[in-house]
Amino acid sequence: MPSVEALVDETVDYLKSKPARDAVRQDPYWPKWDAPWWRMTLLFEMGLSSRIPQSMVETLMSMMQLRYVHGFPTKPGELPAGKDPVRDVLCPCAMGTIHQVLRSCGVPVDEEIPWLRDAMLASQLPDGGLNCDETAYTTSRKSSLTSTLPALEAILWSTSHYNQAQADFLDRGARYLIAHRLCRSTQGVVIDQDWLKTCFPRFYYYDVLRGYTFLFHWAKRRAKPVPSGAVWSVVEDLTGRPLVVERDALEPARRFPLLDFVSRIGYPAVYLRLPG
Repeated sequence: MPSVEALVDETVDYLKSKPARDAVRQDPYWPKWDAPWWRMTLLFEMGLSSRIPQSMVETLMSMMQLRYVHGFPTKPGELPAGKDPVRDVLCPCAMGTIHQVLRSCGVPVDEEIPWLRDAMLASQLPDGGLNCDETAYTTSRKSSLTSTLPALEAILWSTSHYNQAQADFLDRGARYLIAHRLCRSTQGVVIDQDWLKTCFPRFYYYDVLRGYTFLFHWAKRRAKPVPSGAVWSVVEDLTGRPLVVERDALEPARRFPLLDFVSRIGYPAVYLRLPG
């Protein structure tokens, strides 16, 4: 079996290639999970953003500006004519994911692509979360933990000096996580048992370690308390066992060798940490 280092080199070599740039020009996001978008995101999650070729960063940014609606349309008539609601719109979890990837590559994202930040801030629902199902904004008005975390992370790490809109966004999002005790419905039932299992890579998927990690850093950066009852059972469980990949969250689709290697069930989760 090839080493992880060799598979990283193979991934980087692909991202440097003309076929990779051509793939981004055809569609920056699709197909899952082996388009350049996902390869870049995996390197980011592995702490290897410095290996992402600058040529790919520039190509992706250029195509994002050209291809995507600069916002998240949720009401009738907001989608510009000629735009596809699936292919030409980035949902909040995709915005939050790519914001983090580009920032980790040294891109001043809020200056270069300010509509990403603005769209995430504008997409917060009254309960404090976000939802990638646009109908939630006109019907249920309920958020999704899975859709929420990437956007919260993106804003959390985007600056060390939050303006009022950013601070309010983060505080409302944190209260949403606290109210759900990281994984529970308002009735106290675990929403999805899979969320109790650590997964890697996450891309935009959720587990309780991801939720707790956000709350930990939010509390430090915003000098805010986190009620122990909201996180204690999760922290106690996570500290009581070794961190390994317990769940491959990705539905069947095209994959690439590095992704297969690091997402194996039982693989030591060396890229994940319990904060504190």
